[in-house]
Amino acid sequence: MVLLPVIVFAFEDKNDSLPQPTIDKYTIYEDLEHLDNALNEATQKNNIAHLFYDKADYFYYQYNKDSALHYYNKALALSKEIPLDSLMAASYYSIGHIYYEIDDYDTAMFYAKKAGKIFQFLADSSMLIKVKELEAEIYNYEGKNQKAINVCIEIIKYYEAHEDANSKSELVNVYNIIGNVFINLGAYVKSEKYLTDAIDLAKKYNNKYDLSVSYASLGNLYYEQKNYSRAKEIFESSFELDIELQDSLGIGFNLFSLGKTYLSMDSFELALNYLDSGLKVARRIGDKDLECNILAHMGSCLVKTRKYKEATDKLNQAENIAIDIGALPILQMVYNHLSRYYESTGKIEKALHYLKKYNRVSTQIKKQEDARKIAEIESVYELTEKEKEIELLKKENKIQELLAENRKITIIELLAIASLIFVISVVLYSRNRLKTRSNKILEKQKEELNDQKEKIEKQKNEIQNKSVKLSEINYQLTASIEYAKKIQTSLFADVQELKIIFPQSFVVNKPKDIISGDFYWINAVGDKAYLAVVDCTGHGVPGAFMTILANSLLNQIILENKVISPETILSLLDIKLKQNLLHHSEYLSSDGMDIAICVINKSNNQVEFVGAHIALYYANNKGLKQIKGDRFPIGSAYYENKKYTRQHLQLHSGDMIYLASDGFPDQFGGKDDKKFLRVNFKRLLEKISVLQVPAQIKILEETLHEWKGEQPQTDDILVVGIKL
Repeated sequence: MVLLPVIVFAFEDKNDSLPQPTIDKYTIYEDLEHLDNALNEATQKNNIAHLFYDKADYFYYQYNKDSALHYYNKALALSKEIPLDSLMAASYYSIGHIYYEIDDYDTAMFYAKKAGKIFQFLADSSMLIKVKELEAEIYNYEGKNQKAINVCIEIIKYYEAHEDANSKSELVNVYNIIGNVFINLGAYVKSEKYLTDAIDLAKKYNNKYDLSVSYASLGNLYYEQKNYSRAKEIFESSFELDIELQDSLGIGFNLFSLGKTYLSMDSFELALNYLDSGLKVARRIGDKDLECNILAHMGSCLVKTRKYKEATDKLNQAENIAIDIGALPILQMVYNHLSRYYESTGKIEKALHYLKKYNRVSTQIKKQEDARKIAEIESVYELTEKEKEIELLKKENKIQELLAENRKITIIELLAIASLIFVISVVLYSRNRLKTRSNKILEKQKEELNDQKEKIEKQKNEIQNKSVKLSEINYQLTASIEYAKKIQTSLFADVQELKIIFPQSFVVNKPKDIISGDFYWINAVGDKAYLAVVDCTGHGVPGAFMTILANSLLNQIILENKVISPETILSLLDIKLKQNLLHHSEYLSSDGMDIAICVINKSNNQVEFVGAHIALYYANNKGLKQIKGDRFPIGSAYYENKKYTRQHLQLHSGDMIYLASDGFPDQFGGKDDKKFLRVNFKRLLEKISVLQVPAQIKILEETLHEWKGEQPQTDDILVVGIKL
């Protein structure tokens, strides 16, 4: 099938206006004016929040992402205030989707995780799986191929467990994601299988939008295989569907795909026509990534047709956008074309200038690719190392058991030989008078010896069987604890949440075992940020259980009950923890936790601090100072009439705040195998406080590594640092 150029530009006839999608979901609102009227008449917060969300959807489907993001955030803020969990989760999801579409993948993943936690709490499995699809898309575009595939497999299992037409049709998007991942990995046969399955499903359930997307992905597969004629046919099929659906975004991408395909086929005039039309679409819908790609390919096409002035103009435009959005591969292409162009025209200095830029960007891309590959195999490597360690322990145990058995057998054999010698001596001494009797005794001894050997063999087999069972139990326990670590990590705040609130911040978190008894808690309410560092009794599994309880209670007290006074927060935490633990007969009066909580007003840098056995350190141009917490831990029944004291600080921009558990100061090491001690920890914080955050992290970790040496880690270690 050949698509005539007139079809390509048909949608430009009506004053160059792009087709707009039909918004069936909002038929009660004919246009923006109706939405605004409904908002003006609404009085209940619940209705206003939903109308904000509807207005955001309206702008989203009009390709006005800035306005959509604005109203999704308004819906989110109001749904938190009410609270309205379902709308809050939907707002998180929609905001995450917009950040994904504008290539801000870290922020997109942050909002997706927020949405997923709430949908999981609401037991809304259908929306939770939608969030998983968004996560898979993000991993795919980040190049985290293994993570993308793992999430897709999880989604496929869910849909296969729901045997209905709707769940089967939903598999189309998942197959597309996996197909695209395998394109990235160069596994073209696997990619074609999944993409073909996606197309078959989309046809079966007559879903034209999914069919268009699947065709576009299959076209990219053929393009990567340099089968340009087949790629062109598939892109044309996708393009025809997008015209029918009036999907401007799909039209833009297919115009670009057809343009770059004709460029690879050296059909330069057709390539420029398609790319120019795609450029208009990209600019209308505000897709900078698509605009940048098209400009770069137009520059390449114009260079090949010797239209150098126009080529440099397009390439320079592409360069500016690529720098703005951080598109390194496009910058690499642009600098390569500019370098070759200036070299061909004899402008050697400019050619060298762009060649240097090309090499610099190429180095950056290689570093990112290496980092991505390392991150991707990290989990597999850790698992492999753990398996090797367990296998080595098995072998060592087996060797020790065999040596012990050999020693037993040797002793028995020596005893048997001694007995035999004794018998022979008696026989010789009695001059064969007792020969018959001695022979019977000897025969009996042999039988006993054989019985002993059989018993030893049986014991040996039993020990070996027990060793195998112990190894299996050890493996299952390790796997269970590893999974518990994933659960624990998913419940707590991650570094990304901390950095969103305090961009210049860091966390050094080193559990003694696989799972930790230390954690930190962060949340922002208006201008105030609540930061807590918690050190629970014990470490490993017992400590981890306490962290989950403590995290839940902090969420309940601060987020649900909206308690804002830090000393009241600690008093309530103390009461609630004892109430929870007293339900169990195994509760010990010493069970509890140390905690420090800071309330930081970001608008004026005022800090309120309350501590229970954990101190606050702060550093400015006058050095480092320490504010000690109260001597009462949380939960422990050893103390009565506990009262926690709030302390106020006025800090300034650029000052550092540190909160830490006692793991670092209590670590044994050094040449005398002593504790690091708090005085040395304070000196270390004062030393690093004047440095940039990355340098602080590096010195903390290097100091800990050098001090610990070959010694085992004493306790969980947690240090949180924030620059105001």
